[in-house]
Amino acid sequence: MRMSKAESTIVGIFLGFACIWLSFVTCWWTAAIVYAIVGGISVNVVIVSALAGLMAGIVLDILFLRRWILGFYAASLWLLAGLYTALCVLAVASFMGLPVGTFSAKSNVLGGWLPSLTC
Repeated sequence: MRMSKAESTIVGIFLGFACIWLSFVTCWWTAAIVYAIVGGISVNVVIVSALAGLMAGIVLDILFLRRWILGFYAASLWLLAGLYTALCVLAVASFMGLPVGTFSAKSNVLGGWLPSLTC
């Protein structure tokens, strides 16, 4: 199946960013878990590991991104579902502190009026 230039660009941006993000976070949290369990290593190991994951993601993009773009529609559904699941988990974890549910009018009224009435 032949992709248009716009479609291959969008797929390339998605796959390139996903590879970098997944490798960065995987190395970061693996080192953080080892740091928490072992405890005798420096915290700089976590930083170096995260940056190594970032560099590994960039190198993987340089080496394989063109091949991944061309084979995107021939990829296994299990592979795409796993990628989608991993990115959903990372998206939720990345924006964990963002107060998403507090922007509705009902939440603002209940969250703002009730405490002010009781004071």
